[in-house]
Amino acid sequence: MSRESNNPDTLFILDFLGKQTDLKVVLDTVSKWLEGLIPGSMVTIMFFSENEKHLNLISGGQYFTSAYRNALTNLKIGPYVGACGAAAYYRNIVICEDIFIHPNWKRYQKFLIEENISACWSVPIISSEGN
Repeated sequence: MSRESNNPDTLFILDFLGKQTDLKVVLDTVSKWLEGLIPGSMVTIMFFSENEKHLNLISGGQYFTSAYRNALTNLKIGPYVGACGAAAYYRNIVICEDIFIHPNWKRYQKFLIEENISACWSVPIISSEGN
């Protein structure tokens, strides 16, 4: 892979980390890197607030309408909250192969066709401190 920011490689990302680059820039770069590895994917990253127990989109929001981004704002985690909310709640990977019939996506059905989403998987990133 190229070292350009629109097609980053792992060394490029590690260089960002070593230079203490702004977290949003690092996460946007990681998203682009993953999208290069998984053709046809839309990679988003949400930030978990330990105090409020909710998620907010920090990377990948450009793929979604403002209405859907608003629905994802201050998203409370829980066992039936899409893939991201459930993954944060369970602290484990959640795979939704068909979100049109998956129970975790009932409250988001009105967005699915317009957002062109049909499947989703989420993996929580847990720090060395367990956060």
